Amino acid sequence: MKILGLIIIALGSLMCILYPPFENGSLSGYAFIWKSFEFSIISFRVLDFINVERLILQLIFVNLIGIFLIVIDLSVNSRSNKSEHVLVWDLAVRVFHWSQVILLAALWYTGTEGLMAQHQLLAYTLAALLIARICWGFYGSLTARFSHFAASPLAAVRYLRNPKPVLGHNPAGGYMIFALLSLLSVQILSGLATFDNSYISDGPLVRHLAEDWVSLASKIHKLNIDLILICVAVHILAAIWHSIRHDNVIGAMVTGRSKASATVKAPSLRASWSYFALAAVLLTVFYLWQGEMLLKFI
Repeated sequence: MKILGLIIIALGSLMCILYPPFENGSLSGYAFIWKSFEFSIISFRVLDFINVERLILQLIFVNLIGIFLIVIDLSVNSRSNKSEHVLVWDLAVRVFHWSQVILLAALWYTGTEGLMAQHQLLAYTLAALLIARICWGFYGSLTARFSHFAASPLAAVRYLRNPKPVLGHNPAGGYMIFALLSLLSVQILSGLATFDNSYISDGPLVRHLAEDWVSLASKIHKLNIDLILICVAVHILAAIWHSIRHDNVIGAMVTGRSKASATVKAPSLRASWSYFALAAVLLTVFYLWQGEMLLKFI
C-alpha cells in the first residue's frame, strides 16, 4: 500500500506539471499552491520524524485537493470555439461518478487504518450506488447505457490513434468504465466473504462458506484493491490529458454539458429519480441487514 500511495503522489505531481501548461515561465497559481502544500507537509513531518504511512496519507489528501481544484478550473474555463454546450450526462451518472471518488478514497483510508465498522458501512453505500448504476446502464439515459459506449477492441485502438471529442464515453473510455465497474463488483463480493480475525472485521458470508472459499475471497479482496487504484490512476491521468488536448471531459462530468457543433443533436436523457429511488431502497436493505449492527461499533 505504501508503494501505491507513492504512485498516487507521483501521479498527482505529474498532473500538476501537465495542467495547466507553463504560463510566462512559471506554473499557474493552482499548481504552485498544490506543490507548496506538499513541500510544507514534507518539511514539517521530516523535522518531527512522523511515520511514513501518515505522511503518505496526508500527501494523498493534498493531491486530491489539487485534483479538485483542477476539475473546478477546467469546468469554469471551458472554451466554446464556435460550438454550443449540450446536456450529455444526467444527474445519476454524475452523482455516481463523483461519489465513487469520495467513497474509494474513504474506503482505502478506513481499510488502511483498521476502521472496519466505518469501512463496511461505506462499502454497503458503494454497493447500493453500484448496483443502481448497473441497472441504470440498461434502462437509463442514452449516454449512460452500456450499449451506447460498448465498442470493439479495433474501434478503441482506432480512437486512441486519432482521439476526438465524443458526446458520451469514447470507445477507449468505455473499456475503462467496464473494467472499473467489474473490479468494484469483485471487491464488494469478495469483501462479503473476507476473514480478518475479528467478528466486526469479518464479512457477513464468512460463517456460511467453506474455509478455502473464505481464504480465496480474502486474497482477492487484498489484491483487487491494488488493481482498482491502478485503473483509477490511469483513468484520472487520461481524463486530464484529454481535457487539455481535446475536450473538457472533466468539466462535462461536473456540469453535465459538453461542447458540440450546433448541428449535432443532443442525446436523449431520462429523469434520474428512478436511479436514486433504487439506490435508496438498496441502502435501506443493506442498513436493515448489516448497517444497524455496524453503527453500534462506531
